[in-house]
Amino acid sequence: MIELLPISFTFTSLAKLILIICTNMFLGYTWYSPIGFQKQWLKATQWNEGDECNNRSILMSNIGTLLNAFLLNILLIAFDIRKHHFLSAMLAAGILCGFYTFNGWNKVFFGKKSEYKQRRTLFLIDIGFTFVLYTLVSFVLIGF
Repeated sequence: MIELLPISFTFTSLAKLILIICTNMFLGYTWYSPIGFQKQWLKATQWNEGDECNNRSILMSNIGTLLNAFLLNILLIAFDIRKHHFLSAMLAAGILCGFYTFNGWNKVFFGKKSEYKQRRTLFLIDIGFTFVLYTLVSFVLIGF
């Protein structure tokens, strides 16, 4: 039987939420910056360097990260793998990232043949970002 911990809004929970949002924003700005994979990502999406992302997509990204953090927390609690802190964080990130991989891989293979290279590039950049993000969020969840 899976027993979930009761939800309590304490200072620690609020600090985790803020830290998870900051982690998402910092990693996103670094990953998709000129230091990271900006050139490859812009080429694959066929965007120009001057194009800007609207505020709604940034908000939705943060909401999605919080939902994924909730799923990671359930995964950590359900399998009771919090005992081995860093190993459990990598395992939980790998499991959740595996579900994301299978879902995203369909878009790469079942589309137009002419766009295969662009979709593959986008998929690899995004799955790398997702794995690093899930790992960092898992560290935040088990760190407190």
